[in-house]
Amino acid sequence: MTAHAVDVEVAAALSARGIDWPAPLWFAAEIGSTNDALRGVDAAPWTSLRAGRQSGGRGRHGNAWQSPPGNLYLSIALPTTLPQERGPLLSLAAGVALVEALAELGAPDDVRLKWPNDVWWCERKLAGLLLDASSSPRGLESLVLGIGVNVLQAPAATDPPAARLDDLVPVPVAPGDVAAALLARIRDWYDRAANGPPEGVTRAFEERAFEWWGRPVRVKQDGRERRGVARGLDARGALLLETEDGIEAVLAGDARALRAGE
Repeated sequence: MTAHAVDVEVAAALSARGIDWPAPLWFAAEIGSTNDALRGVDAAPWTSLRAGRQSGGRGRHGNAWQSPPGNLYLSIALPTTLPQERGPLLSLAAGVALVEALAELGAPDDVRLKWPNDVWWCERKLAGLLLDASSSPRGLESLVLGIGVNVLQAPAATDPPAARLDDLVPVPVAPGDVAAALLARIRDWYDRAANGPPEGVTRAFEERAFEWWGRPVRVKQDGRERRGVARGLDARGALLLETEDGIEAVLAGDARALRAGE
């Protein structure tokens, strides 16, 4: 892995919390993609890499993630001991950890999770998570969690529109503050996703998600659209849709609540 500077800001914030981080904390002023930099390299579990900006940030489905200075771009190399079938559950757990971190920093209660791995505020996207995994017949070989949070900048001309944390919190916070608050929680939520009862994660996600349950939604994936009533999550973290044909479990996709008349 290319040598990077130590993330002094995050290291100090974790130390102030009494946390001795078990792996390197790196910082790069500019990088292509923090996830790409950690993927496929021999990074110790829990190594983190934060960037001041990205020139090739990625969201889900290969979409570009606009990465102006002033926001959080963080990737974490996770242990590969997670059972592969619990990958979707881990995405949900990471989302819960992030919303908890934002709440600690003063974000209001209407900052909510949007299944499967976004954080929204008032119909605006505040943050996103991306779990990159590579495997072989022997099992997982690398597992990298990427987190992007609009802290000081809300990228323009995005669909959906972007929100920024600076407009929501009573006291200004820096990207490093968000990183430290998340890292302080992520190991516990990883353990819950990897080893705990699945309902411990799914219930926590449902409690912090948009109030979709019992409402009509649509999910788009690979050119196909599904519509139905959201009935919660199953033990894998899949969205349960009640359709005319019965209950369908959807593991991934772009989901939103349907408006009147749609």
